[in-house]
Order: sequence, then C-alpha cells, then structure tokens
Amino acid sequence: MQVHQNLSILFYRKRKKADKNGYIPIYCRVTIDGLEDEMSTGFKVLDDEWDNTNKLVLSDWKRRLN
Repeated sequence: MQVHQNLSILFYRKRKKADKNGYIPIYCRVTIDGLEDEMSTGFKVLDDEWDNTNKLVLSDWKRRLN
C-alpha cells in the first residue's frame, strides 16, 4: 500500500503580536492534504531582519551588504 500526501511548511511573522520593543514572533504553518495547523517557533525578529521573499532571518553580515 502506498500513501501519498501533500505537505507544505510556511514560516511567517505575526505582526499583530509584536512586543513593545518591536520584536515580531515567527510562526510556522504546516498543511497536510488541506488540513492546517499553526504554531509559534518561539523566535522573535525585528521587522527589518526578516527576508519575506526567502522566508528567513537575515544575519548581520547580509544586512550590512544591502
């Protein structure tokens, strides 16, 4: 028996939950065959430290190049 499932993992910021210092929590959404669940990763970033195109946190050296 073979089981085929579609899996999707998306990382994103939840801006509505930003703290007073401007840090925004990073959430993870896992979708399996249309069923979704989201959870916090436990990490927070400043808005300018997040690369929305690649869905990753920019390190210091990468930010200095821009």
